[in-house]
Amino acid sequence: METRASVLPKFAMTPEQYAKVGKAWIATKGGFVLGLAEGELQGVPIPQTPRQWGAWRAYFKERRIPTAFMDAKAKLTAENKLTKNPHCWTVPTEWPHEFDPEATVQGDHEAGNWFMRNWRPPSPVMADAAQRAITAAKFKRWYEQTRRADAPDLPPEEPKGQFIDRDKLLEGYERDMAELAARKAKHVENKP
Repeated sequence: METRASVLPKFAMTPEQYAKVGKAWIATKGGFVLGLAEGELQGVPIPQTPRQWGAWRAYFKERRIPTAFMDAKAKLTAENKLTKNPHCWTVPTEWPHEFDPEATVQGDHEAGNWFMRNWRPPSPVMADAAQRAITAAKFKRWYEQTRRADAPDLPPEEPKGQFIDRDKLLEGYERDMAELAARKAKHVENKP
């Protein structure tokens, strides 16, 4: 009986092999910095390259190279938790097929296109609105704490809203029920 592991293709590039070869490649030939958002890192401009990010992620997944670091960076970018520097990752080349002869141009571009169909870039407008809401909530909490600390003899704040007296409510209910009964009685009398 075949198992899933036995059916998966075997690649020459294993996680251990990639760690050695990729590190040596970057040390001798330089690397390519993938970025999910434009920005600057140590004075070097980082372009936004989500297609290449998706191609490299698919390459790593096929060869069982861990992608937790990439996934964490993508999640932070998607949640608008961008810091001063963009969320980026250095890989040997722009596309996996330029680094590994087992990778294909078609496979890389298909993986990049699939990633673009499923990836939503962060919205700066939503990030600004969320930050304003957080700032307003923090200010409100601070203001209430300082107000209570400055004047501890203040009575507790009453909940805001309109309160209806129970007796008036029941009085109106009884009046409405009497009118409804009178209409029903009148409606029954008018039937032939």
